[in-house]
Amino acid sequence: MKKIWITGLLILALALSACMPGTIETGETPWDGSGSEKTTEANGSSANHGDEIVTQEGQTLPSTSSEEPSTPYVSPNGLDTDSDAYCVLDEEGQILLSLNPYSAYAPASTTKVLTALVAAEHADMDDILTVSENAVRNVSVFSSGIAPSLKPGEEFTVRELLYTMILPSTNAAANVLAEGIGGSIEGFAQMMNEKCASLGLSHSHFVNAHGCDADGHFSCAYDLAVILKEACGQEELRKILGAVSYSLPETQYNAARNMAASDGFTNGTYSLQGFFAGKPGNTANAGGSLVTAVQRNGKAYYVSTMHSLDRKHYVDTVNVLNAALAKEKGTQPRLTAYVYDLSLKQNPSGVDFTWRLANGITDVRVIWWKVSEGTNHAHYIDDVPQTQTATIHVDLADKATYILQAAGKDAAGNDQIESIRVLFTGGPMTPGVTAWNGQSFYVDANGVYKTGAIETGTDVYYAYDDGGLATGFVGGRFFAGEDFKLVTGWHNFSGNTYYFQGDGRVVTGDYIIDGQLCRFDKYGRYQK
Repeated sequence: MKKIWITGLLILALALSACMPGTIETGETPWDGSGSEKTTEANGSSANHGDEIVTQEGQTLPSTSSEEPSTPYVSPNGLDTDSDAYCVLDEEGQILLSLNPYSAYAPASTTKVLTALVAAEHADMDDILTVSENAVRNVSVFSSGIAPSLKPGEEFTVRELLYTMILPSTNAAANVLAEGIGGSIEGFAQMMNEKCASLGLSHSHFVNAHGCDADGHFSCAYDLAVILKEACGQEELRKILGAVSYSLPETQYNAARNMAASDGFTNGTYSLQGFFAGKPGNTANAGGSLVTAVQRNGKAYYVSTMHSLDRKHYVDTVNVLNAALAKEKGTQPRLTAYVYDLSLKQNPSGVDFTWRLANGITDVRVIWWKVSEGTNHAHYIDDVPQTQTATIHVDLADKATYILQAAGKDAAGNDQIESIRVLFTGGPMTPGVTAWNGQSFYVDANGVYKTGAIETGTDVYYAYDDGGLATGFVGGRFFAGEDFKLVTGWHNFSGNTYYFQGDGRVVTGDYIIDGQLCRFDKYGRYQK
């Protein structure tokens, strides 16, 4: 699903294809006693095919997660969120507001908060650990991390590895900590589960230290909030979880590397009054997850949101926190509105287009056009249901690529628009790679184009924002073969030999492979 944000005239929409991070309102207004509704964020993305890409965290096949009834939790009071679970704890550990707080979901990189907590309790911050080949190989393609990547043989203190794991969310750093402290990744995972048991957390189970999706790796909103609270109780971890940047010292293989926080509240992409620590997570199965700590009125609060498939976890966090505090004070929270959860189903006469609304979206309409004709030929459908969840039929005839948008206005009168791009063929399609108009795409069973990192079992693809699949070098660091699959290991291209490590990044400089020191130039070309 491609998201396009539009303010004002539709014609300007395609010109505003760059990412537009939003500032989220955190104020409150007097409460009239009614329940609060849902939340939203203004966030879109686009990328030119030659641009540097922002990599996602490792993605694997969805795992089966156990789920238990969430009986002892506070009513969500009508608050609607894209996140399927959330929990707000006060500094005494009491639940102020929650939804499905004990339901199990993939936690993604919020796992790393527990990794940091266990590491800090079992190792000295100045202990030195060595990067192993297994640590850098045992990560998912396109997993997040620093550049240049960690290399086998590099040595770092536990403190340096914690910064590397938390700020840019480097999965290999989590593996180094796990191997160095737990003896193995599996041994450290056992320590993580033992820590959960000691905290009385019975709805989580961890099998790795980085959080990439895996069978048997799950947690819940309550447990993650408790884990964050425990981690923030340690001064050094609290500092790491709130750090904006950190410089990793020079090693025998790499110059000093400057790292910036990936957390949107930490780096200023989103604003949140009183924020002091947090960690995001993002995988295909987990959606967006986020743990956040704030200080308000001299008190600390801990918020976790999970399974936001439309990646509304930042705005959900703000709205959930505001709803919890407003409930305490008897005021009405100010909530941000959005359109989300777009889907469609093809049939011979067109598509059945479905969407959801959050927080009082009004004046809902549908806009669609054939991409080859442009927005000058856009169609506007105003007679659509104004309910929170709605479906309408859109008549389509020609096999072509179309963009459909669900649009509405928030309380301030601003347009909130969500878009979906589809290859219409008149019926179900075989999910996977398909060709159209001389270009290859990855579509689902209803022809919806996939963009960004696409992981299907052991294979990973990368699709640009127009849906086109990448071949050759992607962002100068990754490589997609003629079958569009991203490669790892040795690869020959244009008469040169390259080596792509476990996270997909091309190796440069000196690198140990199977116990042998290999040399590569600054472009990644192997020097025989």
